[in-house]
Amino acid sequence: MSSPGRIQRRLACSSNQLLISRPSASPQPRIPTILRHRPVSRWFGSVQGPRSPQPSESHLMGPNKPPLFEHNLAFHWDKHILPNYHDQPALISRAEPPSPTHQPGRKTGCLRLSYSQLDQSINAVAFGLHQLGIRKGDRVGINTPTHSIFPILQWATSRIGAILATINPAYAPSELANVLKKVDCKVLFSTPSFKSKDMVPVLSSLIQEIPSLTHLVIVDNESHQPGKRSKSEILEKFHSTKSSSSSSSVIDLEQVIQQSSSSQQFPILELQADEVINLQFTSGTTGLPKAVSLTHRNLLNNAHHIADRTTLTSKDSLCNVPPLFHCFGSVIGNLASFVKGATVVFPSETFDPDAVIRTVSEERCTVLNGVGTMFLAELNVLDRMKDVDMSCLRTGVVAGSPVSAELMNRIEDRLGIKELTILYGMTETSPGTFQTRPTDERSKRTATVGTIYPHTQAKVVDLATREVVKRGQRGELLVSGYSVQKGYWNDPLETAKAMITDQEGRVWMQSGDIASIDEDGYLKIVGRAKEVIIRGGENLYPVVIENCIIKLDGVVSVAVVGAKDEFYGEVVGAFVKRKPASSKSHSSPSGSERTTADQSVTEEDIRSIVKTNMAGANIPKYVWFLDSIGQVDFPMTGSGKIKKTELALWVQDLLSNHQNL
Repeated sequence: MSSPGRIQRRLACSSNQLLISRPSASPQPRIPTILRHRPVSRWFGSVQGPRSPQPSESHLMGPNKPPLFEHNLAFHWDKHILPNYHDQPALISRAEPPSPTHQPGRKTGCLRLSYSQLDQSINAVAFGLHQLGIRKGDRVGINTPTHSIFPILQWATSRIGAILATINPAYAPSELANVLKKVDCKVLFSTPSFKSKDMVPVLSSLIQEIPSLTHLVIVDNESHQPGKRSKSEILEKFHSTKSSSSSSSVIDLEQVIQQSSSSQQFPILELQADEVINLQFTSGTTGLPKAVSLTHRNLLNNAHHIADRTTLTSKDSLCNVPPLFHCFGSVIGNLASFVKGATVVFPSETFDPDAVIRTVSEERCTVLNGVGTMFLAELNVLDRMKDVDMSCLRTGVVAGSPVSAELMNRIEDRLGIKELTILYGMTETSPGTFQTRPTDERSKRTATVGTIYPHTQAKVVDLATREVVKRGQRGELLVSGYSVQKGYWNDPLETAKAMITDQEGRVWMQSGDIASIDEDGYLKIVGRAKEVIIRGGENLYPVVIENCIIKLDGVVSVAVVGAKDEFYGEVVGAFVKRKPASSKSHSSPSGSERTTADQSVTEEDIRSIVKTNMAGANIPKYVWFLDSIGQVDFPMTGSGKIKKTELALWVQDLLSNHQNL
């Protein structure tokens, strides 16, 4: 079994021979504009030079203190993290077998690493990668579910200057091939299975069509489980299916670790803070995924700002639920915890609400992160779980979708999270730019996504004129500052579409989100610009309608989309998931038990609550209950968001079938 546990055993034998010099910090030069952005005149008209935003304008400037860190991630680990927290627990991975040493007084049936042990694992993997020929700027891919190798690679690649490309393990074979080719990945770390899917055939075929790929590193996630394949069986299957003409080698993670016994001196690297260290792929709902280029400076400072807003300390233990290929798991979860010396806890390989509740209770986690749908699932299983104690929880981050007052009530009452914070961001901004504070008024934590981060600017502009709007008015949100990506990897055209440079030389990231800023400087997200429903010339915002419908008792979740209409152009359509009926189930054709929905919630109820609380144009013309159209749940992205592009296809089919009746 290749695991940090095995890393620890190898290091016990070779620590005297392992000579790895720490990367040094270098003075931070001015970050160059590496891609040609659109000229400001196209969007903003004539600008008379620098000026401060007026209080009445929807233009915010975050504080300029504390100062930004201007060094690389590896330097920060060596100088600010490891010396302060070396003996404290750093990582707990509940789905992995135990390491040779355990934190005292805890259940020992899983992997547990202190900061010093994690540091040894990081160094071993960094050295192994260097021995495989990985050099500064090379791309290293990771295609695994939640596993300890992920945070190890986050820090190991930063030590050698390689660029970590984080890949969604749920990608179809063609999608995986596309992203690997896009970034010319040289080494790929992957598990032999993902959920119930055997990845060996996919990976064996893949290494034959990716010219840049020299090594496929297998991260064993099976051999410790009863009835699963042994490591030798996994490797044998790879070798039996791999083409003899392929130049790529298939090796086990342990073989990478074994390189650390070499006495070769690891080179000292001069790593700049503005160098790209991470490529994260966008969801690709409107086309092929784009590779977002994030730097040491982006990630390190954003992790600190997230941790400060969430009030994380070294006494905290964070249950990291979102997937690690997404910035929610890798930055808001991993990096924000590590920079404060907190403990990161992985409850399972993939999202499992039962495992989350059990993990929080047994590990006494104080922080729980997730998107709204994850919290809903956890609340639903909590209602039927016995002998669990959630009193340890105090705070957490919700991102990815608005949080209704009703959901916040349930999170506070049932999970005990009294200091819940709401975060807004996007992958292209590392990700956070706005966040509420635990001390904010409840109305601000349910109606807004908080105030702006330090060293960040934001403004809301009119969709047509691109001029800054007045406070309280709606428009598109633009963000500028340290957290904005360098650009989409090898994609200047898409970069130019998304990022613009004004006449002051400031680069702005266009969010595509419709937002408003109130008189206190709090940001409210109304919805996506491309999701706005235009009914008879009137703009309707799906998020606002969804927040109204979700208040109805008996509704679990809702998604509002536009539906074509001959008279109005577009009208409102609402997909609604109803709560399960109490103690009601029936057998499906396969013989399994399936819970039925509580059908006491009707179409008229949905329309009535909107009619009572909103203008008449917002009332859904169409209401589709998932259980009535043969759907169990909404289509979701890997990060837990509802795929509204897929819902649009559902609408087309449903309307077509309706017309044919």
